[in-house]
Amino acid sequence: MGITQQNPRTVLAYSSVSQMGLLAAALGMGLAEGDTGAALGVSFAAAHHVLAKGGLFLAIGVSAVGGPRLWPVMIPAAILALGLGGLPLTGGMLAKLALKAQFGEGVIGMLAALSAIVSTLLMIHFLRRLAQTMPSDRAPTGLIWPWLLVAFAAVAVPWVLYPTMQIGSLLAAFSPASLWAAAWPILIGGVPALGLWRWGKRLPYLPEGDVVVVGERAVRASIGWARRSNEPTATCANGRWRACCF
Repeated sequence: MGITQQNPRTVLAYSSVSQMGLLAAALGMGLAEGDTGAALGVSFAAAHHVLAKGGLFLAIGVSAVGGPRLWPVMIPAAILALGLGGLPLTGGMLAKLALKAQFGEGVIGMLAALSAIVSTLLMIHFLRRLAQTMPSDRAPTGLIWPWLLVAFAAVAVPWVLYPTMQIGSLLAAFSPASLWAAAWPILIGGVPALGLWRWGKRLPYLPEGDVVVVGERAVRASIGWARRSNEPTATCANGRWRACCF
């Protein structure tokens, strides 16, 4: 749904929906297995998401008034966006490690890896839309430094909290196996992004909110039909009967 959207804010909204589903699945599986540490790991991942997604929404506002700035806008935004897919050395990689105990290595673990691949695709689409919606002229802005501070916090705070929450060690996070496990979904997710750039315009149009919007329209149509059906008849000037309608 998200890759059909053109507004970068809407793309982030769809990403938030998917991330909340991932966290709910991790918490439910952990509780079902009686894992007392599941809530702590999910809370850590949720905290990272709040920081990263808040920073990305702020990046949209900064880019809207600051113009096409590569270093102060796009590069930090790319780090945060790809961090949601688990980019190595970001807080997103630690969030994935915190959820690994709930998903395991079997089929569910592969589905979690697929989620990271799709998140990468969606975030690359977001970065492309962010770059395309920037104004052509630069404008001075006082938001750059607050934005960079939020972006830095989204990366640094998870690294500070991770060893204190007893959900994993930094030494294990820096191991080649952990770095590769975080890197390969990012690499694979970049492949369909190339196809999306080339053929993305052929995707069907979906309104913002998709099934919610369709449901609202269906309800409004059914209410209007019910009103017309229940409206008493009235007599026209020529004496013929007709049904009143709105």
